[in-house]
Amino acid sequence: MKLVPYFYLSAIRSALPDITDLRCPNVPGTLNTTFIASTPRGEFVCKFNHRDMANKNAKFSRLMARAGVAVPQSTVHKYNGCWFEVYPMIPGKTLFECIENNEKNLNVMDVYEDVVKQFVKMTSVPVALVDDVKFKNIHQVTYRNVADMTSPIVAPVFAGIVRAMNAGRGHTGLYHCGITPKNIIVSDTNKFAGLVDLDDIAVAKRDYAFGVMATQYANLGYRANDLIDMYEQITFPNHDANVSVLNNKAINRIGRTNDIGRWFMWQAKKNRTK
Repeated sequence: MKLVPYFYLSAIRSALPDITDLRCPNVPGTLNTTFIASTPRGEFVCKFNHRDMANKNAKFSRLMARAGVAVPQSTVHKYNGCWFEVYPMIPGKTLFECIENNEKNLNVMDVYEDVVKQFVKMTSVPVALVDDVKFKNIHQVTYRNVADMTSPIVAPVFAGIVRAMNAGRGHTGLYHCGITPKNIIVSDTNKFAGLVDLDDIAVAKRDYAFGVMATQYANLGYRANDLIDMYEQITFPNHDANVSVLNNKAINRIGRTNDIGRWFMWQAKKNRTK
């Protein structure tokens, strides 16, 4: 706790007065200041964020939970003009950590099958319920994040690309658009436990959100098309296997483009912290 700046400690104590310890996460995010707070009631994630983004995350996490999607439900707090969100920490490790540690009995395909089932549930969230929410669209979230990490000058470029990838035909819904190994939580028994990083929950095309997830799956050495087949078998068990429900070409194109964008963002963060 002594390594945490006093301001953050004071702010978090205003929301969690029974805090006993405060630390940084093992797998830190790329953007906002995030801490793990221990209390007698359990552990909580405390993430400092923009006011509108924090409010968006709180509402969207509730909508996801109602649909049966395993995401934590956040609450929004303010301290001396700064806003932050608090939500219960999902017990376990990120899939990224499990793979890095060569966890025994870890079946990545089984974990992703459960993740795909979560993705199917997201389709049922009524998009009409989010019309009045700021930062509701994924290109708006992208703009905010890129502006924070690099500069407002390049943010419109990234946001414009994301907006273009979410234009045209296809199902539009409320999806987690950042399903990566760092955002998938795995239990102590190596089973899927939940999804984190509420910033990435936004209104987007289904193909876009799926493309991000499928590309990250492929980066682990698996076939993205297997994940597409998995989704279609779960969603439409009696559909013709030769007819794709998802737009495979769009998914592959979106995934590659998003991967390039993530690489540039990672480089920007690395250069910023030098």
